[in-house]
Amino acid sequence: MGKRWGVFLGLFVVFLVLTEMGAEGGSLKRLISTREDLTSLALTGYSGGFAVVREGREVSLPKGEILLLLQGVPERIEPESVEVSVEGGEVLEQTFSTNLITPDNLMKAYVGKKILVAVKDPETGKETVKEVKLLSVAGGPVFETDEGIATTLKGRVIFPRLPEGLVPEPTLSVSVRVPESGKKKVNLLYTTGGFSWKATYTLLYDRDKGRGSFGGWVTLKNETGADLEGADVLLVAGEVGKVRGPSPLRAKGVYTTLAAERAGAGVSEQPLFEYHSYSLPERVTVRKGESVQVRFAQSLPVEIAEEFLLEGGNRFFLGSQHGTTENLPVRVFLLFKNEKGKGPGIPLPAGTVKVYAPGGRAPLFLGEDSLPHTPEGADVRLALGNSFDVQASRRQVSFERVGREIYESSHEVVVKNRKRRDVRVIVRETLPGEWRILSSSHPYTVEDASHARFSLTVPGKGEVTLTYRVRVRQ
Repeated sequence: MGKRWGVFLGLFVVFLVLTEMGAEGGSLKRLISTREDLTSLALTGYSGGFAVVREGREVSLPKGEILLLLQGVPERIEPESVEVSVEGGEVLEQTFSTNLITPDNLMKAYVGKKILVAVKDPETGKETVKEVKLLSVAGGPVFETDEGIATTLKGRVIFPRLPEGLVPEPTLSVSVRVPESGKKKVNLLYTTGGFSWKATYTLLYDRDKGRGSFGGWVTLKNETGADLEGADVLLVAGEVGKVRGPSPLRAKGVYTTLAAERAGAGVSEQPLFEYHSYSLPERVTVRKGESVQVRFAQSLPVEIAEEFLLEGGNRFFLGSQHGTTENLPVRVFLLFKNEKGKGPGIPLPAGTVKVYAPGGRAPLFLGEDSLPHTPEGADVRLALGNSFDVQASRRQVSFERVGREIYESSHEVVVKNRKRRDVRVIVRETLPGEWRILSSSHPYTVEDASHARFSLTVPGKGEVTLTYRVRVRQ
């Protein structure tokens, strides 16, 4: 509706009576608590885009029953999740309001009521104030004046008083009964939407040395509508059951990067029910509308091995494909162990790993892959794409039906290596039904009920041919 008020050509909003929040309505004494009263702030961020927040405030409260206005809480707060406690006091009632003081809301509140319009004479400079009635704001404001019905007015609008229920910022109103006056601890616990996090990683890989340098960041995005200053942050990985509310708003605003004071300072991981939680090493400030990156791993040495993988389908085992040659991609993987001395050696939240190689003048991007939640001591396997220098083809040499739904077939897989160095290539065959390899030119292992695994060492500038015969019962 903001553009619709452009018809006022310089309309200015003025309050004649607005000295205190308690200027009208209600018999309880009102007391305002702002973010300056915060003594502690802790939040737990979840993968589902929400957070559980615990606030501690210290407020001077008078004796008796008062209305405590807690300002600075998130706009995306879930009102039914709010739990408020007051030291030595009793909480009687609580209300959450995001009905903010804006020109739009003021106009809506005064529909059917009289307002004042001050018009200045351009020649004399004298200002005349007249009373008009606001009839509607649907599609634009409509006024009833002495001259008739008007849709535009020149001048500044004066609202006689602040309508009850409008607040300058999201506010939690709490009715409290306090037996003794003094400074009291006020604790808030609530759930808010609009808080999300993700982990991202970089791996600088030196193939000649078989080593790399590993770094990690956690990105915190605050779309809650409130500043989160000096917060202790715990992050939970896992799909937590929760009834979904409205989708988070698209992020806008500042993007800030923070680094932990200690190089390589890592998150600490703790099991949490069926999930995993990660505690950030430093307190973090994330203002509303901002995204903040917190480094939790920096330049950690990693020992890396390469794996070349060739995977075949199962269509060659249940029907004749005689004479058909199929070219197959050979995928490249980087392998390392997440343990100190060989890898990062810290718990790694799920995220994306971008892999680079040192180039002559600038780093080269090699690829990226998703990293699942990886505890310390686990194996890491990153897929980078298909090899250019290692290529493979396969063909069915023979096929015959030897019984009811029983087939025997012979296969040939040729792997060519254009590199100068030797490479190890894993051939992973997917076999249907009940199967048994009758003969093979190379050793193999049974990976599971559907896969056989061959390991081939292919010399530089050379090739290797794998042959085998298999019986399949469908």
